Amino acid sequence: FYLAGENGKAIEILYTLPFFGGNSRKEELVGTEVNPRGPYKHKHVNKDALHCTIQRYFRDIIGHSKNGKKFGVIGFKEIQVTNPEILDFMREAFPCARFVVNYRKDLKAQKRSKFQREVPISRLRRHTNSLLDWAKDNGDRTFILPLEDFSIPLFNKLLNWLGVSDCSYDSMLHANKGGYKDDVNAEMTGNCTYIRPTFDVNIDSTKAIL
Repeated sequence: FYLAGENGKAIEILYTLPFFGGNSRKEELVGTEVNPRGPYKHKHVNKDALHCTIQRYFRDIIGHSKNGKKFGVIGFKEIQVTNPEILDFMREAFPCARFVVNYRKDLKAQKRSKFQREVPISRLRRHTNSLLDWAKDNGDRTFILPLEDFSIPLFNKLLNWLGVSDCSYDSMLHANKGGYKDDVNAEMTGNCTYIRPTFDVNIDSTKAIL
């Protein structure tokens, strides 16, 4: 597994581009079907090929080089996107992706955190509810991980959900202990085995090549 940190809402920026998705696209002009005339004329646009472009872009910006170590699973942290339309776009762009949805039940405690003090609690509640509603609608791809429920059994359940077997956590680290400081590594026992989950994914008949 290789999991990178934040990337400045890159997925939201891509969402606004024509052909990719979002409010800025004019579907009748720059949609994926053939448009034989006018200033936006083009042949058929293969959306799967565009999604492969997005995947290659993210592999590069998170430092997953093709010349480096190969990882069975790669991913990144995204804490600023709660808009269900953008989340739907993310699922479309990454059709084999799985989403670990981390949130806080205690919104008052969340508001006391350094980066949320100026945010109205009504906005925090709205964003949290939006994220959880999306997670429930996409339950086949999401794992709900509330901060208040962090425990060794829950993280071992997450391992199984990810397709990891034959190993388990014995301890749980505290990553922000005393600020942005690393705690000791979480201890594990066993020899982990990973089996990639399979999904039913619809791919454009015009093949998209990674």
